[in-house]
Amino acid sequence: MNLGPDHPDTLGSMSNLATVYEADGQVKKALPLFEEALATTKTKLGPDHPDTLRTMGNLAKVYQEDGNPAGALLLLEAKTLAAEKAASGQSLTMQVRSKLANQQDQVGEASLNLKKYPEAETWLRKSLANFEITIPDTWGVFDTRSMLGAALAGQKKYQEAEPLLLAGYKGLKERKMTVPAAKKALVPALDRLVQFYEATGNAVEAERYRKELAARKAPKK
Repeated sequence: MNLGPDHPDTLGSMSNLATVYEADGQVKKALPLFEEALATTKTKLGPDHPDTLRTMGNLAKVYQEDGNPAGALLLLEAKTLAAEKAASGQSLTMQVRSKLANQQDQVGEASLNLKKYPEAETWLRKSLANFEITIPDTWGVFDTRSMLGAALAGQKKYQEAEPLLLAGYKGLKERKMTVPAAKKALVPALDRLVQFYEATGNAVEAERYRKELAARKAPKK
């Protein structure tokens, strides 16, 4: 039986196949399937339906892998704005607030990578506020502080940026031995400090963090 291109089972199969391709590194095959699934789902179910939003997230990931960060950012923004709209006007549970924090953090990071500093600041401030309520002492809070510092530095708000960059770096460093994600996030946090001190003309501090960055990037013997 032919279910038709917009039947839920057809769309589900299309997304599942795209996910298999993406997991196998076949991004070029996954991309058109996710794009078609998103267009059809949005038309049939609406832009704010959970299936539409889920497909947006999947396509954003593929866009990142395919070298289209601007396309990924547009999808992440739309997905997160829909989540914020759904959460507005109600008492937020810790679970909902934590999920929002992660989504806002993704948009902030994507904006920062594209040097959209004011936009990154807005998203990262919202993310940090939610993180500090739900998981105030985890590595993700410090990673977000580091990114927020970079967003402020990109706008030459140096006085406000420095303590955030330093706090983010310190928190990640303290957790690097027990949290693999913190260890991974420490490298970009160090790079942000190097860029900050270069931009502010502090050669001594720039060299200090540059040496630590080089040591962390060096292959282990």
